[in-house]
Amino acid sequence: MSAAPIFSFANAASRAVSLTADSEAGGMPAAYLQDARRSALYRSGAVSTVNLAVTLQSGESVDVLGLVDHILPVDGTIRVQSWSDAIGGSVQVLDQTFSAWPTGVVPSPPWRSGFLGLLSAPLSSLYWQVTLSGTGLAYQQASILWLGERWQPAQRQQRGWPLSRRPITTWRHTPGGQRYGRGRLGPLECAIQYDWLTPEERHELFLRYTQVEDRTPFLFCANPDGGRGQLESLIYGTFDGQASGRFSERTFLATSAPARIVEALT
Repeated sequence: MSAAPIFSFANAASRAVSLTADSEAGGMPAAYLQDARRSALYRSGAVSTVNLAVTLQSGESVDVLGLVDHILPVDGTIRVQSWSDAIGGSVQVLDQTFSAWPTGVVPSPPWRSGFLGLLSAPLSSLYWQVTLSGTGLAYQQASILWLGERWQPAQRQQRGWPLSRRPITTWRHTPGGQRYGRGRLGPLECAIQYDWLTPEERHELFLRYTQVEDRTPFLFCANPDGGRGQLESLIYGTFDGQASGRFSERTFLATSAPARIVEALT
């Protein structure tokens, strides 16, 4: 039986006091990792390992590490460390290393690469370092670094979660029958439905929906144990404003709570 899906609704790294890298390419600074737009890419110089130093605001709690649009290879690793006194200081709180691809499968286009790792415990450390390493790379690259808290229904499983793409290409037809269009890759969509959520869980999910709806992207991991592979396990996106717009507290407090999550492309 697979683990229940995970949401992470707020990114502490996006509002960090500072976020720097020990290697940057011109015009693609580490500050872009704090930008909610995926089109704002960070890229390192010609190195196979890069260190990202993050100083969080006080009062943050972190138990999830995420990385969107990374280019790490199948043997790539993501190491996360934290300290209570300073980055690289004498009072280390965490030192944990993940495989960039726990299932050993790197997706081919059009699938986008994402990573989500669960920390050993919720931490309130101010000082963090994330190290990206991968052999055979000309540089390191990612669009978003995510340090946040997870929300996960306790002992509740998800039913369904079929994955699809929303077509967005506009086609034109000539009188002769030819079809022309500039092909555009549509966003991933994941339809989810929870059965037998507790009243507290349904209420929490409804409150989160009212806070972010289709405005603020979040991380959704449909399959945190990787049993079905990473090709369809992680989406950086929002609730569907059209499908989810019918939600009310009454529907969230019913036996089943349906929802649809749409990938954020820009």
